[in-house]
Amino acid sequence: MNRRLLINTGIIFALTMAFVSVAKAQSSSIQFANGVTVAIQTETVPPSNSNSLGNIYSSDTIASDSVVHRVMTDTKNKIYFGYDVVVEKQVETGKFKVSIKPLSKSPAQLLNKYETQSGNTPDYVSFTSRSLPKYPEAVILNDGDSITLDILENLQTRSKISDIIKIISKPIKFGSYFSEREKAKDFTIRDVNLRLDQPEVSINGEKSKIGGGTSGNVVWVSLTGKGRFIFSFLPQPEYDFQKTGIILDNKIIFDYKGESYQFVSKSPILDLGGKWNLWIMFDENYQLPRKFSPESPYSFGAADKVEYLFDNR
Repeated sequence: MNRRLLINTGIIFALTMAFVSVAKAQSSSIQFANGVTVAIQTETVPPSNSNSLGNIYSSDTIASDSVVHRVMTDTKNKIYFGYDVVVEKQVETGKFKVSIKPLSKSPAQLLNKYETQSGNTPDYVSFTSRSLPKYPEAVILNDGDSITLDILENLQTRSKISDIIKIISKPIKFGSYFSEREKAKDFTIRDVNLRLDQPEVSINGEKSKIGGGTSGNVVWVSLTGKGRFIFSFLPQPEYDFQKTGIILDNKIIFDYKGESYQFVSKSPILDLGGKWNLWIMFDENYQLPRKFSPESPYSFGAADKVEYLFDNR
């Protein structure tokens, strides 16, 4: 059984009132170039029925560093809170040293890079920082262990926000990092995932590599100046998906506006392999974060439902 370590930061009441009132139950993950994944699930007391995969976690995933920047913002009161998760693999033991440190980048550096064409992105430069009164000592975790970090609490209402931070080096289905915390359910087609594992991108025969990997019911890849392609192995009637692609074992193949695209994954796109039709939606309004250089003009991710990709537009 995976271990869970509880870290209570002793956060003060004055910091938490606004955040506790606006927080949602959220989850996200970042995979480093070395294959290590940091998954974070935010839980609230009392439980929240909301679920969002918003851009509240950020890292330079194309780099070789091992830092995740966790950011929570309150746009109404123009304040933000965050911390860094630093993961160092202990080569001799196979374990991981995990440190919680002060946030090293501001929301202006992280989130303003996700501007949309609507121009309504908040001006995070004017936000005021709030931080933990103290930071816990580094801990050593086994593969699959997790930390429960109590970060925000309203002492009058007993409302509380905690982050569950899990370190994983083995491939796990997107959205199932915290399956031990869920109730057993019946298997459905929605439990089948698309997977991109360190894909090679080919556009009209010109190839380049993307580090890391992702997996989910829907997977997306964005390209500088081209918007974002969203892939689904099922029709999505409420969205403009077209059956224009093919999954061939470890490849996604399709044409768009006279150009030929091919994404080649290190592992099968679907675990069972084979040749399958693929539904594709082109999201022209998506803009690649500015932190990506011309040498690495891609970002990618996944979600359990298409609507999660548009929650924070």
